[in-house]
Amino acid sequence: MARVRLSDAGDLHVPLELRESLGLAAGAEIELTTSEGRMIAVPVVKTEASERKTLTMAEFLERIPPYEGPSIDLTAALMDEAILAEAKRRFEKVSRQWHDDNND
Repeated sequence: MARVRLSDAGDLHVPLELRESLGLAAGAEIELTTSEGRMIAVPVVKTEASERKTLTMAEFLERIPPYEGPSIDLTAALMDEAILAEAKRRFEKVSRQWHDDNND
C-alpha cells in the first residue's frame, strides 16, 4: 500500500511506484472517491470526444449544411399541424407504455 501526502497548499503527492502502477503521467487526472471509509483513486480515461474543441455558436452554425430539398412555405398553420402531430405521437407512446406497465 502506498501513502500519499497533502501539502499545505492542498496538492496531493502520489508516490512514483503508485503512479507507475496506475500508468499516470504528468498532467494525468484521477477521480477520488470513498468506499467503506477508504479513499479510492481512479484514473480518468480521456476519450476522443472529451478532447474535442468546443465550438462557438457561429462556428456551429457555419457547419450546418444548407437545405437542398423542395421549397416549403412555413405558415403558422403548417407549424401548428406539425406540433399537434408530434404531441399526438408522444401521447400515444406514453399511453402504450402506461398500458403495458399496468397490464403485465
